[in-house]
Amino acid sequence: DFARYMGVQYAHAVSSGTAAIHCALAAAGVSAGDEVITTAWTFVAPIEAINALGASPVLVNLDSSFHLDPIELESKITNKTKAIVSVPMWASPDMEALIRICKKHSIMLIEDAAQSLGASYKGKKLGTFGSLGTFSFDAGKSLHVGEGGMVITDDQELYEKVAEFSDHGHM
Repeated sequence: DFARYMGVQYAHAVSSGTAAIHCALAAAGVSAGDEVITTAWTFVAPIEAINALGASPVLVNLDSSFHLDPIELESKITNKTKAIVSVPMWASPDMEALIRICKKHSIMLIEDAAQSLGASYKGKKLGTFGSLGTFSFDAGKSLHVGEGGMVITDDQELYEKVAEFSDHGHM
């Protein structure tokens, strides 16, 4: 039902929003020595998930949309950059700029859309622009059930990697 609501093929439930980000990063192949770019102004969960995989978070300041500054973001990309974690909050970020940068540098875009469930950018739901989208259902979120998280994607291989990582290698 969640996948259908979001307009994607696959949705995998996990124990928390942090677990969702962790599973998404693992499915993206993030590992020790990699760098992951994310916002300097966020909850600690993306940083915890990046560190848990042995990667290094690279923090980027916000622009006037309260989101990743695309100019600063692109200047932080190195040959170690494996992914970008976008955290859309309070306003719609320039998703076109993020997608353009990711394609130009062959970097995976992951959305931590925990605070923007149901929000959209130019008619498309936030959480569906990247290869993977993650959500939290913690008490402070748009849809809260006490705790829980979700990872969404249209990529069957990424979905299977998320599912396996979340359950100790089992499908």
